[in-house]
Amino acid sequence: MRKQESALRKVIGITALVAITFFAGYLTASWQFVYSTTYELNEPLSINSSQGSGVLPVGTELHYQSMAHGEVDFYAFIRIPREEAMAKTKEIEVDTYNGIKRLKSSAE
Repeated sequence: MRKQESALRKVIGITALVAITFFAGYLTASWQFVYSTTYELNEPLSINSSQGSGVLPVGTELHYQSMAHGEVDFYAFIRIPREEAMAKTKEIEVDTYNGIKRLKSSAE
């Protein structure tokens, strides 16, 4: 009976340790995202997507996400009045296979 209790405690302990480690990793990743290095545009940046194009103005804050294959990924946060956001946006399902659709900078 004691061996079964001991084995059960080990299983519970290992499960708790795995859960705590996973949660700590999640919090660390969230913290690094929110407090990542921030850059500011010192000249306008033209961007393109399959739906259109536009320009990010000087002074736009870009939050570093990652760098690979000669490209850098940034996030830009946009504050929109609720009524305008409700009128001009719609919720979509994320394409988990192809990932986030990134806007591309166009060289001028």
